[in-house]
Amino acid sequence: MFAGVGLVIGGGVTVVLGRLVNAVSDTVRADSEVVRASLPFESLPAEPLAAGTTAYVQFTGRLAPVNQSLFKSAISRRLEATEADAIRVRSTTFQVTEEAARDGILVQSENKVASSEVGGDVAVVAHDGGRRVVLRHGRYFSMLYRAGEDSFEPAKDTNISVFGDGDQRRKTIGYRTAEATIPKNHVVSGVGIVESALVYGESGAPALAWTLAPPSHRHLQGRPSFVVYGGPDALILEQERIADTLGSIGTMLTVVGLAAVFGGCYFALTKQTSGRK
Repeated sequence: MFAGVGLVIGGGVTVVLGRLVNAVSDTVRADSEVVRASLPFESLPAEPLAAGTTAYVQFTGRLAPVNQSLFKSAISRRLEATEADAIRVRSTTFQVTEEAARDGILVQSENKVASSEVGGDVAVVAHDGGRRVVLRHGRYFSMLYRAGEDSFEPAKDTNISVFGDGDQRRKTIGYRTAEATIPKNHVVSGVGIVESALVYGESGAPALAWTLAPPSHRHLQGRPSFVVYGGPDALILEQERIADTLGSIGTMLTVVGLAAVFGGCYFALTKQTSGRK
């Protein structure tokens, strides 16, 4: 009886959650029309005329550095490339350990031990080369990072540590470094509030430039703000992809929740009927 009631309650909560996810999916799909209606970046002056100017626009261009030199990614270093290829580089190092259980099975695990990130602001330079949007917020950087090469360095004998007693052993077998980069020259499109602000160039002198405002900017008023690899069509495709994914999750949760509700009702009624007998 109580199990049936629990299924009904849990199923009801799951149905509500599914409906909420479906509602978010509908909102994201509606945002596609907002993106389509945004102004083209070309409608603004190539350079801001005054500080504090804002506009909701979409833009397309190639990635370029703003105020730091380019870096070499791990793959370019391995290939001994002559040119640097990354605007920003993010590295995360994991300690790889191996543990032998009593049944003889070897189990590997990883523990994050260090991370670093280098690079400056990122510009999306229009194909005509006369205008650009500068990205400075970490949220936009995370949208642009692409997985690079992983490298593994075995631990030296002097660094191997063994713990435990009996048949259980755990030791460090090496360190894995995962790298992600924002590459130069790749085509990117974006949409959001651009605002005129001072940006420091390689010379160190600040100048007014169009910058993509943070996702929390008050002028966004719920409108989407993001960057994605590809041309202008990629903006709509990204919204539709997110909407489809959320819609599938919402439908699955609703179906599972309804099944739990009906199953709980049937289970409770069956128990109640058998109890009367």
